[in-house]
Amino acid sequence: MNTLRAQINTVLDALIEEKNGIAFQRLACQCLRSRWPSLGSVAERADLGEDAITILAESSDGVVRSLACSLTAELSKVRSDAERIVQNRSDVRELIFATPRTVTREEQKKWEANIADEFKWKLVVVERSEFLSILERSEFQWIREQHLNIPKKDQDADTLNAAAGQLWD
Repeated sequence: MNTLRAQINTVLDALIEEKNGIAFQRLACQCLRSRWPSLGSVAERADLGEDAITILAESSDGVVRSLACSLTAELSKVRSDAERIVQNRSDVRELIFATPRTVTREEQKKWEANIADEFKWKLVVVERSEFLSILERSEFQWIREQHLNIPKKDQDADTLNAAAGQLWD
C-alpha cells in the first residue's frame, strides 16, 4: 500500500471539497515548472483566464504558453478560459489546463481537438494522475511539505514501507 500516494490523494480531494482553487493554482504552478521552467505566475485574481504565462528568456523554448488551473474538469471551463485569454493575447500557441480531477485520455483527445479547431492552439491537459506522479518523486518533497502539509517523517515512513514491500516481492 502506498501511503504517500493516499496522502496526496486525500489532500487533492480536500482542495476540491473546500473549493480552494488558489491553493491548487499555487501547487500546480510549482509542480509544472519542472516541465516548463519558463512559466511565471500571474496575479491570483482577475487573471484574464491565465494562472501562469511563458516568460520568454534564454531558458525558454520560444513557445508562448498559458496555464489555466481549475478544480473542475470540464471542456466548458477550458473553453471559457481560452476565450478570455484570446481576447487579451494573440501570441499564445499552447494552453496547459491543470486540474486535480481525473480526465481520461479519451476525454482529453476530444478536448484537444476542440481547442485546436476553435483556437488553433495545442492543448495539454495535466490531470490528477500526472500530479500524483510528480508529487511522489523525492525531488518534490519540498512541495509536499509546503503545499500539501505532508511532513517529511510521513514520507520517510512511506519510503521504508515501500522498501520493505519490495523485500517480500
